[in-house]
This record gives sequence, C-alpha cells and structure tokens, in this order.
Amino acid sequence: MPHQYTRVAHSVHIRMNRVFHIVTNAGEWQGSEILQLIDERLIEAGSNPIFVDWDGIEMDDPDHFTNSGAVLFASRLVDKVAPCVKTETLHVITDSTVDYNDWSENGVYTRESSKNIIDAFRKRGITATIDAISGSGFVARAVYNEHFRKRVVSHLTTTPLQTTILLMGGWNDVTSGHPITRILNAIASCVNASTNGVRSRPLLKQ
Repeated sequence: MPHQYTRVAHSVHIRMNRVFHIVTNAGEWQGSEILQLIDERLIEAGSNPIFVDWDGIEMDDPDHFTNSGAVLFASRLVDKVAPCVKTETLHVITDSTVDYNDWSENGVYTRESSKNIIDAFRKRGITATIDAISGSGFVARAVYNEHFRKRVVSHLTTTPLQTTILLMGGWNDVTSGHPITRILNAIASCVNASTNGVRSRPLLKQ
C-alpha cells in the first residue's frame, strides 16, 4: 500500500504585533524621492509612521549625532514612541542612528546611546530592547545577514509574547546599490514578518 501522510502542525504560533517606523524623508534627508518611496511602502505594508523632529539636534557629521545630540534625540524619540506602545515590550531594529553613539571615541563599545533610550522607556513602564548595527537597512548588509528582516525574525523566535516592533532605518538602503524594486519588496517582507511573527511550516507525518 502507498504510504499515507498527515499534516501535523509544528511549533506554529500566530500573533499580531504592532509595527511602527520612523519617517525617513525628514530632517537633513527631506526631499529624497527614494526615501519618500520607502516611507510610502512601509505604510502600504502595514507599518505606522512616527515623525521625529530632527531640528536643532547637534550632528557630528551629516549623518550622525554628537553624544549630546544623541541624548536629545533619545528624548524626542521616546516622547513620540511611548504613547504608541500598548504592549509590555518594545523591540527596536535600527542602524547607526543609535549604534554610532554606542561606541566611544576610542572605539570601545559602551552601548551608551542604547542604554539612554532603554532607560527612558523604562521610566514610561516599557521594557525596550535595541538591536543597532551601523550600515544596515532593509537590504543594506543583507550579504552579512544583518538586514532588518533577518534580525526581526531572530528576535521573534525568542519572544513568545505579543510585542511592538519599531523599525528605524532605510537611509542606508538608498546608497546600498540595490534596485528600488528589491528595497521595496524587502520592506514589505520585513513588515509582514514583524507583524505576524514566526510561523513554521507543517511537517508531514507518516
């Protein structure tokens, strides 16, 4: 007789996380057609936009904060994001927006910027975690498996509870060399993974 198989659900966990993103086409970068497309695709994919005021934040170079600028940015970021978080936890996926100031001038990894943001959220009753890698984005650093979707999925495999995801990046994708179609497709995939969590495929049992 031919073998008969039945489908057996294996470690399937369905949840709906809330996903937000920081608007990229703003501040020093406002006016970029590609960033506008990135922001629009994020919304189309189901992410909720959050606008942070970049004016008056001291910059170390055109793309990165001074340490005092990072403190001011952290305050503005938390003020905007905290009221949107309806879960006990928040996970932030980002780039050098945070990671640049996580390093001392001597190249020592201090996590100073991440700690400031985490502490500020803690005062609002939110347990935040931050995953910041310089140069990364929705496709940027994908060759090293450091793109946003990969990191979101890795985090969600360790977090069974519903959470809130904040995506803060996209600027590095503009100069990544990838075509815009790939960037936009990667955004949709990332938001979908962030929203629905991890779903494993059913196994065939003999």
